[in-house]
Amino acid sequence: ELGCDLLGTTMCGYTEYTKGHSLPALDLIERYSKELRARVVAEGGIWVPEQLEAAYKSGAYTAVVGTAITRPRDITRRFVNALKTLEE
Repeated sequence: ELGCDLLGTTMCGYTEYTKGHSLPALDLIERYSKELRARVVAEGGIWVPEQLEAAYKSGAYTAVVGTAITRPRDITRRFVNALKTLEE
């Protein structure tokens, strides 16, 4: 009916309309899954398991975890920064 099989939040935060939108876009996931009754792919801003769980609870059909697991330097930096805050 919508003309697509899946609807993703991939571009949220990258367009002029969504610039500054908090990620993951749980509000969009919930809205799309309820109002459009679409299969929603949660993509963008999923860094920790709790965010992944929240995406599914918001109505995501599936999810993509990208940068959080594919960029070793970013992963290491997050842990180093967490340790630095413990030292302060």
